[in-house]
Amino acid sequence: MIINWEKARNITGDDPELYKDLWMMILESLDEKMQSIHTSLASGDWKESEFSVHKLKGALRNVAAEDACALLQQMEDAARSGDMGKTNSYLPKVIEMVNDVVSFFETANIKKEFSSN
Repeated sequence: MIINWEKARNITGDDPELYKDLWMMILESLDEKMQSIHTSLASGDWKESEFSVHKLKGALRNVAAEDACALLQQMEDAARSGDMGKTNSYLPKVIEMVNDVVSFFETANIKKEFSSN
């Protein structure tokens, strides 16, 4: 599930406008967060990689992007263990999943999702 709508409604107090605002804030910083992950992986800095992945995961958790958060947790765990090869192996799927989340958000009818229970 790309977005857990029940969780999204709980996070925002069932307010679709607040949800949209959260998304807009995330979208504004998404390129920076992704670039930080790329840079830290390229430099082999596992601590910075862990922190960068953690920041993206936290942002996406605020909009209930469950599948992306689960994948980012695995990537974060790999970085925490210092296994940069494994950490790097998650990057293509993370990029794909983040793009899927963004595409989904751009086409989702948020008001409809919030009104359906």
